[in-house]
Amino acid sequence: FEYLVNNCIIHRDIKPNNLVLTKDGILLYIDFELAIRLPPNVNTYKCESYTSFLPPECMTGSRIHILDASDRYSLGMTMLSL
Repeated sequence: FEYLVNNCIIHRDIKPNNLVLTKDGILLYIDFELAIRLPPNVNTYKCESYTSFLPPECMTGSRIHILDASDRYSLGMTMLSL
């Protein structure tokens, strides 16, 4: 997760079906179809996916102002559902 954040990559579709646990216990993200890489000077983006794992502000079409806020929320909701 920190690799994505450090490289300004927003997954935008974190949910149980897009996570894989390896036999070594490493959690991997898959399905980067909706992922975007933001330029260094851009700090907002629009949510594209609409699932129950997205933060409420994405449901209203608002722009997200914290680089990894929606991915962190989605990851938390995913972990709660497992």
